[in-house]
Amino acid sequence: GNDEETCGKVYVGTTKRSVSTRINEHSTDIEKQKITTALSMHCFDLKHTPDLTDVKILEIEKKENKRYTLESLRIQQRSNRAINKKEQKDNINANYILALS
Repeated sequence: GNDEETCGKVYVGTTKRSVSTRINEHSTDIEKQKITTALSMHCFDLKHTPDLTDVKILEIEKKENKRYTLESLRIQQRSNRAINKKEQKDNINANYILALS
């Protein structure tokens, strides 16, 4: 984003497709003001532009249920900075055991 709009917030997401494909989708949604994710909603509401060049892969997991659990854990770890929706944070306790199995 631009220097004057550094808000310090982060977005945690998961995808089974390539990271570049998912980043392109986020970019298109933001450009077209499609409110499909917490990221695009944040950008639309606050007129922020995310730095989509500074993306990090936190884990690689092929199993979908584990991937969603890991996503929830990562969101929870960043709960004070994450812009993710509440429902993405709520399933952490129910799914915690799945990540360990």
